[in-house]
Amino acid sequence: MIAFGCAVADQAKYERICLPGIERCRDPAAPLVVVRDRPSIFSAYNQILDELAANPRVESVVLIHEDTEIQDRRFESKLRWALQDPMVAIVGTIGAVGVQGIDWWVHDYGVGSTILEPIDPEVLYETGMIQGAEVSGMGSVGEVDMVDGYLLAFSLWAVRNLRFDEDGLGPGFHGYDADICFQARDRGRKVLAVEMDVAHHRNSVGPDRYRDDWLRAQIAFRRKWEAKGMLAAPELPFPPYHGKRARTSLGSIDR
Repeated sequence: MIAFGCAVADQAKYERICLPGIERCRDPAAPLVVVRDRPSIFSAYNQILDELAANPRVESVVLIHEDTEIQDRRFESKLRWALQDPMVAIVGTIGAVGVQGIDWWVHDYGVGSTILEPIDPEVLYETGMIQGAEVSGMGSVGEVDMVDGYLLAFSLWAVRNLRFDEDGLGPGFHGYDADICFQARDRGRKVLAVEMDVAHHRNSVGPDRYRDDWLRAQIAFRRKWEAKGMLAAPELPFPPYHGKRARTSLGSIDR
């Protein structure tokens, strides 16, 4: 069975958005574990994984945000198709390649897509909306560096062998998705983005209210994975400097 888990801070939002989507595709006999009012998504998700790892009937686990809605009635069949490759550890709906930090959305989009739907139709995203919603991502299916954490589907191997880094990146709510995907890849497994109809119900939120926690997680992530050689060197906009002066349209400058 495919089990589901959710860390809930807003019960009304969970019941209005997330739960109907789960019930749209869940086998009635499959476990659904809800952890409420935890100060860290790292510990909440680890608690869910620990509980479901002990259930011999569980074949995979889907961790989903309270503001995320599964709209695809073929969700479970698509997930089983993706997980038929035993090397696939984590599946999501949209991912990125060339990831250098937890700000994965500034890097190249890989494959997959997400439906963005505002909770408040009067407060939309910065980009234009079509009938109050937009689809982001290139679509299709493929291997990526990481997938967006609003939905993370774990293979049975991942349920038994991977845990969110509570001490390194946690506590808090940032970088958990990037880190768990890098853990899987560091152990020779794959992360896959699969195009499925999943909607993320939120309005655009600026980074200011989360700035300190976000920066701490970003620094911890880069230190951890640079030390393991998992972050490729970024491309420079100009050739490496070798001690010579360069000419520009503004005249001669020292780099």
